[in-house]
Amino acid sequence: MKIVELRKLERKFDRQALECILTSVEISNSPDYPPAIIDYQLHTHYTMDWLSKKMQSSYFVVALMDNKVVGTGSLDDNEVTTVFVDPDHQRKGIGRTIIGELERYAKSQDIREVILNSSITAFGFYKKLDYALVGEAVREYRGNKVITYLMRKHL
Repeated sequence: MKIVELRKLERKFDRQALECILTSVEISNSPDYPPAIIDYQLHTHYTMDWLSKKMQSSYFVVALMDNKVVGTGSLDDNEVTTVFVDPDHQRKGIGRTIIGELERYAKSQDIREVILNSSITAFGFYKKLDYALVGEAVREYRGNKVITYLMRKHL
């Protein structure tokens, strides 16, 4: 396997980061969510404006392989968010590496517990990394009910 480099997201990689997120949503999340939800995420939620704000408000990292973004993740206070791995690079330890870096950063900030809202798609991944299910949240987007799983991990 090629070496993955983690680094804080810089402007020169922001378009690639967004493309990685959109590809992951479109391919990986589509089997678990109604088309209207995927469409909302692809065309309304995940935008360059959203990403610019996210870069300013969180510790946002990207995983690079040959100078190409293959994964993303961020930490907002004690909440892990925006963890996506390009579908062509999933199941190769990149997501685990991203989570490890976010947890390391959290500890360096004296954060002893992290939380996250997992998609249906990523639930098993987080369980393998010792995140515990706290509860389910049902949200409604465009007339569709969407389940997410509130999870936490003590560091």
